Amino acid sequence: SCGIGNGTQIAGIIAGSGKVQGIAPEAMLLNGKVLNDSGSGTASSVIAGINWAVEQGADVINLSLGAPIAEDDTPFNQAVRDAIAQGVVVVVAAGNCGSGCASSGCNGFVGITMPGNTKEAITVGAVDASSNAACFSSNGTIGLEIKPDVSAPGVAIVSSVPGGTESKTGT
Repeated sequence: SCGIGNGTQIAGIIAGSGKVQGIAPEAMLLNGKVLNDSGSGTASSVIAGINWAVEQGADVINLSLGAPIAEDDTPFNQAVRDAIAQGVVVVVAAGNCGSGCASSGCNGFVGITMPGNTKEAITVGAVDASSNAACFSSNGTIGLEIKPDVSAPGVAIVSSVPGGTESKTGT
């Protein structure tokens, strides 16, 4: 339930160079496209991407995606846990199913989306310029764990996107 192009936007925030420079412009990125151009895909394609990143020796995996599912013991969650067990840091979007203004892809679901609901993952929510939780940013509890684990600016963020243009959309 995260927006189309979030992975590309996050890549620019991390390692962008040029007019819009990222926070770690010298970082080496391994880009794995696991969703189609409409932002849809299957759990099996994302799991294959997670496994591919681990096989390539990734230190960190970012998953800027989510599905409005509360269950936290799916094969998708297990793939995240397996990557973490192999020493990979997995950072996952909390989702856009917040109680303030959830996205249309939430189908009435409010809460942390899967795989952001994986207890062992670092789940990231969004705040606005005033450090207030963004109305769309998912939050909740997974067992006794409060999610998201951390929040970061996620409203009107400028990042590099293909073609040298800029995106000012939420994350």
